[in-house]
Amino acid sequence: MSSQCEQDDFEGILMSLDHNLLMHLALGHICLIYDLGSRQLHWPDHAVGIPRAIWWGLEWTRFALSSCWKLGDGLASLRGRDVSNMFARRLLGISKKIKKKMRYYRTFLRTDRVNLFGVYRRTEHDADNDFYKKILWKFYPNPARDFRDFRDFYPDSASGQDSEEKASWRGQEYEKERFLERLGLKLPHGMAIFFAEKYLEMGVSAKKRSKEEKEDREGKR
Repeated sequence: MSSQCEQDDFEGILMSLDHNLLMHLALGHICLIYDLGSRQLHWPDHAVGIPRAIWWGLEWTRFALSSCWKLGDGLASLRGRDVSNMFARRLLGISKKIKKKMRYYRTFLRTDRVNLFGVYRRTEHDADNDFYKKILWKFYPNPARDFRDFRDFYPDSASGQDSEEKASWRGQEYEKERFLERLGLKLPHGMAIFFAEKYLEMGVSAKKRSKEEKEDREGKR
């Protein structure tokens, strides 16, 4: 979002808003956006490290959503300056597609304000991708270590099994169960995971059967 702010990409900021975030905001949840800043901007209270994505991007986002959802007083400010009129003009130029995206969540409103706030601090590691990668790898599990893709359960050509036997493995119910067991997922009642591989042969044979049945009806066989 910081890059979009630097480019005055008002529409791009709204386009990038996550649908889960919009739903939580419409339901009145308090949503905190965490970001770190490195710019040496002067603030009256001597605050440091406030990223542009927070003081610019979130302020514009709050204003746009509040206006679209008919909430709040229509006020907005950037670094102590009233920009309500400027934001209002910018909002008029936003495409219908983006406005439709925001208006969709108005149906679910359960709040009288947009509870979107930024949390910040200064960083010395701006653009240090290796630093942030190590943090992510430390706190998030490695699924590649504990999980094999469902397709890996199929016998491959190296095992000496022919393609016909390999095909017979596709879509078997116990393979799905093994897949889910490894993921640790519990699906809602009546729901199932879709596997495209299941229909590689099944779909072709079903189409063939359908064609044969049609020919039988028409007396061509």
